[in-house]
Amino acid sequence: MPITINLLESEYWRGVCEQGKTEGRTEGESKGRSNLLRRMRVYSYPYHVALALLLLAISGVAIGSNSHTMKLDMLPWKGAELTHWLFFGSLAGLLTVLLAITGIFRYLFPVWALVVLVMMVRGFLLQPYSFAGRDQFYAVLWLIAGSLGAFLASLTLLKGRKR
Repeated sequence: MPITINLLESEYWRGVCEQGKTEGRTEGESKGRSNLLRRMRVYSYPYHVALALLLLAISGVAIGSNSHTMKLDMLPWKGAELTHWLFFGSLAGLLTVLLAITGIFRYLFPVWALVVLVMMVRGFLLQPYSFAGRDQFYAVLWLIAGSLGAFLASLTLLKGRKR
């Protein structure tokens, strides 16, 4: 059975459309709910892909230049350990998104989204982290809000599909 990554024609999206149909709901309510679920997922996937690609690029440059002096105070690692955690963590993030989109193993994506959210809240808000100014603080709050939205959207994957 070939794996298709065309989002609009994949078996996964057909299942998304069928998820909202339950007894006691009108056809319009079910269609509206399934459209909302689809939009939420379509938001969460690009959010995590963009984040993983950014971290992959940063860590890839650090590994390629053999420079492990990168300092990200919001993360618990330092030096070469930080570089390797970012590199392999971003690869794991891309893999979880790919597995969720194709429907091969969709239950891993909410775990990934939760880990990202916890690391952001812990690193930026619960640990001693200083912001350069009000604008940077608000930007981080927006980043965390985006991560929270992506996590909540990823929870829609846990609802079983009807076949």
